[in-house]
This record gives sequence, C-alpha cells and structure tokens, in this order.
Amino acid sequence: RLRPADLLGGGVRGTREDDGALDPLGAAHRPLDRPHAAHRATDDGCPALDAEDVGEPGLGRLSSPQWQIGYLFEHRFSSAVRVRSKLRYLNYKVTGPITLTDFSAGDPNSAGRFGFFFRGRFNNLSLDNQVEVAGRTGIVQHLLLVGVDLSRYRSTSQGDGYDLPTIDPFAPVYGQAPTPTGPFFGSQGQLDQFGVYGQYRATIADQFVLTGGLRWSSVKNVSTSLLGGGRSDQLDRKVTWNGAAMWLSPAGINPYVSYARSFQPQFGFDPLPGGATPPPALGEPGGDELTRGGRRREG
Repeated sequence: RLRPADLLGGGVRGTREDDGALDPLGAAHRPLDRPHAAHRATDDGCPALDAEDVGEPGLGRLSSPQWQIGYLFEHRFSSAVRVRSKLRYLNYKVTGPITLTDFSAGDPNSAGRFGFFFRGRFNNLSLDNQVEVAGRTGIVQHLLLVGVDLSRYRSTSQGDGYDLPTIDPFAPVYGQAPTPTGPFFGSQGQLDQFGVYGQYRATIADQFVLTGGLRWSSVKNVSTSLLGGGRSDQLDRKVTWNGAAMWLSPAGINPYVSYARSFQPQFGFDPLPGGATPPPALGEPGGDELTRGGRRREG
C-alpha cells in the first residue's frame, strides 16, 4: 500500500528543484489533463497503472500559482575587486486532490481508493552577499570569492481526507462522489539557514585550472503539527568542501576531475499516525550519511 507520506516525501518535506524552489509534492507531479492518482509497482502481481486508470476526473486538478521578486546588485571597485548582492523572495501555494490506491485485498481487478485534498502555502526569502578578488603572480592567475548567505523558508501544509468507492482499473466507471473523512494532517514549519563560504581558483599558464571551496552551514528547523500539537526542533551544523582540477588542452578536449561533499538539511514534520520521523539528514554523495553535529528534540 502506498502511503501518503510516499507522495509528500515523508511528511511535508520537500525537494529542491534546479531553480531553487521547493516542490512540496516531491516527484508526485500530476499530468495536466488527467486525474491525479498514485499507484504501486507490480511487486505482488498488481497491474501497472497510469494515473487516469484509478483517479476521479470530477475531483479537479492540482494547481500551483507562484510569484517571486528580487534584485541583483553588482559593483566593481577596480579591475581586481567587485562585490555582489542577490535577494529573492518566492511565494507559492499548492491546492488540489491527491488520490491513492490500495491493492491489499489481492484482487488486481479491484482497487481501493482514498486520498486527501491538499492545501499548502510556502515562501522563501534568501540573501547572498559576495566579494570577489582577482590577481596575478607570474604565470598564475588567482580568483578568490568569499560570501555570506541567509535563507528563511516557511510552509503550512494541510490535508482533508476522503474515501472513494473501489474501481476496476481495466474497466473503470467514474463519477463517484468522495466521502469526507475529516482532517488528515496539518503542519507548519520554518527553516533558517546561515552559511559562510569561500572559493579559490588558480589558472596556471592558461592551461591548468585548480579550484577548491569550503563552506560552513548552520540550519535550524522548527516544525509543528496543527492537529496534535507535536513539535520537532532540529539544529544542524556542517562543514563541507569541494575541489577540482582541469587541463585546458589545445585540442579542445578538457579533461577534469572533481570531488565534493554536500549538506542536505532535513525539513519537515511527519504528520501520519505512527510515522517515524527520520534522524537529522546530513547526506553525503553516494548515500553516505553522517549525523555528527546534529541534534533533534521532539515533544
């Protein structure tokens, strides 16, 4: 059985997309012209279904209006020194139904259905200030970048549950009205992040490029359940680094090698009954997980 937590990324946790926005529904994106429904894989003989097979068209669509505002300021004091400041405020919400299926009865021709009407409001304020210094000594060209960034992310997520009659995914009959089952989950969260970082690049004889970076991050996360009143406090601090080397070949082929250790702060509150909240996630590439330097308190 696919739990709602599987759609919500373990509660109301989100994933960061390439543009830096937080997607509260993780990978559970809804086709624009189809009823939204999730299905389980065929690990026990159940049929592999598309979303339109088990959803309910009359329930409507997921919608996500959003807007953002910000600025980019850059000033060059000289040919060697420049400063930058970037600020962005993002505000968006997600509303609509999410239907899930249950094949626990063992009959591939009968899918139980349940779900919730999701309501989420999210905003993020971020500020990044940088100083860049360039210079040259002999055949080595230097570039040093140091910066300080601040970020505050807030979210409110709620869901009202409903049940739907079972459906035959191979001969679906739509038009069934949902039966409300009451509040399903509700949570509020705030994540404050502060970081100090530096990056150095050396270009040697216009042929070899060496880079190295160091970053210290402090992240505080406070999540509260709107139903049971439970609260989760988490503080993570982490030092990460990266390095790379590249050869600028005259032939136009530029081989390189790089290595980086990343920091992925965990955000969210698991609203499901009996759902275990994972420990602080200080993730490393390749699945290596460190919990040093983090502490968590729940009540």
